[in-house]
Amino acid sequence: MKSLITFYRFSLVMGVVLFIALPITIQHMLVDNGRMLGKEFAFICKKLLWAFGGELTIDGKFPKNSEKMVVMINHTSRLDIILTTIYFNGELGIPVVAKKLFWIPILRFWLKRNNAIGVNRKDPRDWVRVYKEMEKVLQEGKYHLFICPEGERSLTREMLPFKLAIFKLVAKHNKTILPVSVIGAFEVSSKKDLFIVPGPIFMVNKEIIKVKDRTKEELAKVTKEEIQYQIDLCRRNYF
Repeated sequence: MKSLITFYRFSLVMGVVLFIALPITIQHMLVDNGRMLGKEFAFICKKLLWAFGGELTIDGKFPKNSEKMVVMINHTSRLDIILTTIYFNGELGIPVVAKKLFWIPILRFWLKRNNAIGVNRKDPRDWVRVYKEMEKVLQEGKYHLFICPEGERSLTREMLPFKLAIFKLVAKHNKTILPVSVIGAFEVSSKKDLFIVPGPIFMVNKEIIKVKDRTKEELAKVTKEEIQYQIDLCRRNYF
């Protein structure tokens, strides 16, 4: 029964996206050159998540009018790009994403408009270019930077090792880290499953992490510990 409801929801939302939201988005792109379409795309993502049967709860608020931060999130689901778009809700942020996402029509428009950095995960050498682009963003300080520090999706609920080079850049430019824990998305849509299972999803952010005198190893450790702590706490309370 849940699958049937999800199918009808998805059909309804795709109709709205194709016949209403997409033309409006394209019109903005053509008329209002250079505009960040975060709120429009966040609206579409909210409806898509609802159509998939995802029940999102956000515990914590994205700091408004703050310094530009590096937002780090654990990566376990195909829905993570949808979730983070909803979480940003129009904030000026540049995501670091898999290059293959640029082949998705509607998503491609939004990623290009927001100067997203695409990475070819199958080519380790491509990370050199990605780190240079990330450093440019951090130097300019105009936008938040969103990245999954694991570098790829986990096949389980457990986090993968963090890429230390990311934290080296954070320490070099003295940027604040905002750790965001995602819980439940793996059960709704994991990398190894073809189907989407309706269920609750939580996004939790409680603490920000300052560089201070920490090394890249210490920054990676404390960031991972904070994300894991919120994951464990949420699972004890709601799962």
